[in-house]
Amino acid sequence: MVESDIQLKLLAGLPISIDGLGQLRQLPLKEIVNMDESVYNQHLSVLLFDKTNIEQLQDQDASNYEMLIAVSYQDINFREMFIKGLELFFNEKANFFFNENYAFFYLGEIDEERVLSAERLETMQKLLKKINNLQEKKEEEAYNPGNEMARKFIEKLKKIKAEAPKKKESINLHSLVSGLAWKSHSININSIWDLTIYQIYDGFSRTQSIENYDNVMRGIYAGTINGKDIDLSKINWANIIKIN
Repeated sequence: MVESDIQLKLLAGLPISIDGLGQLRQLPLKEIVNMDESVYNQHLSVLLFDKTNIEQLQDQDASNYEMLIAVSYQDINFREMFIKGLELFFNEKANFFFNENYAFFYLGEIDEERVLSAERLETMQKLLKKINNLQEKKEEEAYNPGNEMARKFIEKLKKIKAEAPKKKESINLHSLVSGLAWKSHSININSIWDLTIYQIYDGFSRTQSIENYDNVMRGIYAGTINGKDIDLSKINWANIIKIN
């Protein structure tokens, strides 16, 4: 699907089609709150399976998809969690087929052949990150240490980075919903629950853009800002905003 089509569907809160698999839906805030945000995040987290986030799997030569299938085959609890995640976001029955030769997840009836392939898994995960305003993971630059001392130094740096205290968040979903509901002139604390997470983040970013533009224009009119120094086309409130 063309990126511009995806962006419009995200903004409209509509499901996004994954060819050969199904319709990936965006949940309204009301549904997320009803199930508990922590439960929603658990479902989301399992669908965003990434072997590089699991220390025991990082050195495995198998692909991310192959490791997902292997873990699902061996761990019934993980498998059931993944199935529940698929059912939540696709709003239909999901299953896991396996025998001595094959293993795969699929939606609907098995004869429909709507199988979660490696390519569809990657597409699904990219869309889920967009839907939930999650950043794509940056590829770590490959580095081959020239000797044992260099290797140990690199490992020490990685350990320090992993153990570094995480910054306390200043904005979360609760604060965004609250701030947007009370600040916006078009939505309120009652109607905001029909929006999706993407719409909330988009609304927050757009509101900031409009406010910045208005402040600059007021400064120009008041004479406190030199309009000649401002390229108004770059701060126009209708400019494209990158949400994630």
